[in-house]
Amino acid sequence: MFFCRVNGAAFRGVTQSGSFRPYAVLKLGANCPNGSQEFSRRFDNEDDSNNNSFSGTIFPNVSDSNTLLRFCLFAPGVATTTAFPNVGFSYLVFSGVDSSGFFHTDDEDDSNNNSYSAAAGISSIAQSMVSAGSNTTLNVRIAR
Repeated sequence: MFFCRVNGAAFRGVTQSGSFRPYAVLKLGANCPNGSQEFSRRFDNEDDSNNNSFSGTIFPNVSDSNTLLRFCLFAPGVATTTAFPNVGFSYLVFSGVDSSGFFHTDDEDDSNNNSYSAAAGISSIAQSMVSAGSNTTLNVRIAR
């Protein structure tokens, strides 16, 4: 998966066809954009033949023998717009609604130690985007 850093202040909740469309972006800074809430997923990556890698700054995320990704979730109740921001190129967001694809990770099989952190009020929405359990599915949709 490839991620890019853009101005998070451009992102808000999105209402399309009269319905709120919850979504999340990867957190790549100290704070989530206004109106969004953080959740995280720890991936217990394979212990044998692990080829984790990254380039550039991924703070506050971590990728070593395992991976910790932090997300910013726009859930119902935030200020909205009718379109995702134009950042100059096409991009995807994590979404459990209107998802058009997914990424699936086959996490560690022996003594799996995956974990999830999300506030009770957003946990079910977050897990519709980034699954819990012994393997991980990240559902995505085309934003622009």
